[in-house]
Amino acid sequence: MKRKVYVGMDVHKETIRIAYLTSNTKDLVKEQQIKHEEVHPKVKIGKK
Repeated sequence: MKRKVYVGMDVHKETIRIAYLTSNTKDLVKEQQIKHEEVHPKVKIGKK
């Protein structure tokens, strides 16, 4: 069974806030704030 992952990003000049949740639980899986100059967000969150 495939699951959907919902991603939200709040992007500002200085920072990016990233949060995601799955359709299975509807609970927040992870929330993180990174500096805008840091590596690509996919690397920060990690793919499961």
